[in-house]
Amino acid sequence: MARDVFISHSAHDKSVAEEICQALESSELTCWIAPRDLRPSRAFSAEITRAIQRCRAMVVIVSNHANSSPQVLSEVELAVNCEVPIVTFAIEQITEFGSLQYNLGGRTWIQSSIPPPSADIAELQVAVKNLMHQTDPSPPRNLSPSESLTARTGQVSARARSDFRKPLFLALIAIFVPTFVAYHLVESCLDKALSKFIPDSLTTALVLMALAIVATPYLAGQDVGPLKVPKVSETSARNLRIAGPILLITLLVILFVPLRFVLRQECNLIKNGSAEEGDVAWNAAMWTEGADGHLEIAVDYARRGSRSFKIWAPQPHHLRWVQRLRLEAHANYLLTAWVRTQDVAHSAQGEAADRGANIAIQFISPPQNPIHSEPLFYTNDWRQASVRFSTDEAIDIEVQLQLGAYSSTTTGTVWFDDVRLNRTW
Repeated sequence: MARDVFISHSAHDKSVAEEICQALESSELTCWIAPRDLRPSRAFSAEITRAIQRCRAMVVIVSNHANSSPQVLSEVELAVNCEVPIVTFAIEQITEFGSLQYNLGGRTWIQSSIPPPSADIAELQVAVKNLMHQTDPSPPRNLSPSESLTARTGQVSARARSDFRKPLFLALIAIFVPTFVAYHLVESCLDKALSKFIPDSLTTALVLMALAIVATPYLAGQDVGPLKVPKVSETSARNLRIAGPILLITLLVILFVPLRFVLRQECNLIKNGSAEEGDVAWNAAMWTEGADGHLEIAVDYARRGSRSFKIWAPQPHHLRWVQRLRLEAHANYLLTAWVRTQDVAHSAQGEAADRGANIAIQFISPPQNPIHSEPLFYTNDWRQASVRFSTDEAIDIEVQLQLGAYSSTTTGTVWFDDVRLNRTW
């Protein structure tokens, strides 16, 4: 189990370490201390490493024994590598520092004695809690000139890391943000459709979350504008450097690649496909002159909304609503519409020319044979009709909602609604 504080000490200072451990735990801090927390049959070095990597702060009890202890030195070096905050609690005056000085220079330093006075222990409790809550630690005190030099060296190293991390982070931003913006500019017609699948706020939140995860290991402990990026251990930073980009790429794939193909179909090329704007963008046309027939915007039936396109022919007729469009080359398209029929008869010209109620694509320039949907006859509730086609070159077409067809007249009533022309993949 992860603990708040790892207590590093020499075996010769066991009694002081246990006293400090008891004091910290009395202030609701969980501590890991050897040999108390060593698990049976586990390797000593593995247990120490695991405990340091998972703790939130380290207290180093500095004495002449600790100064010459390879074990304490190894523990401190591991904590530094894992970016674990360190508080130094010195119980003796050290005349000649060994290698331990290199890693403890510039850290929060509390000078105490044996036995530690209660005031020093109280100061230690405050210092540890400050580090764990990521507030500014108490300034180092009682530092020798050599320790001050080490502290300044550490500050220079941190500044060098910052100088490296911030440009790298800005490079990530420079690559990602224009790509994200360009996608939305190119796919602006999908904005409305996108909200049907994933709300804009959620999309933005997910992308920002992934970007924050990517940036965290590079900016840990740095100030970014008004924000302070929290510190993370070296192990966590290493994992985030691997997992962050993977998460971001996965998120982009999940959000944009599949949706790109789905949402392409939601980008309707037909204007006023549900007749809610009356006959805007549509023209009424008839083939049989003199026959009785009507084209109107109906309010009696609608599949969705309050209006639909209606054709009524009491005599054999070919009537249609048409809309002209210019389409791109080398693309696949799908025309769909919902159709409702009433008493639609078979054609008077015979079965070969029988079109009933249908939707069609008439190729204008360059001219080609029209493509019709399956015909509907008699009386039917709303059914979806469809036509698929491809273009080899840029082409002008006419979308037709019709009763009958060229050289095929019929009678009856038909309603059309939710007309859509989508590019497919």
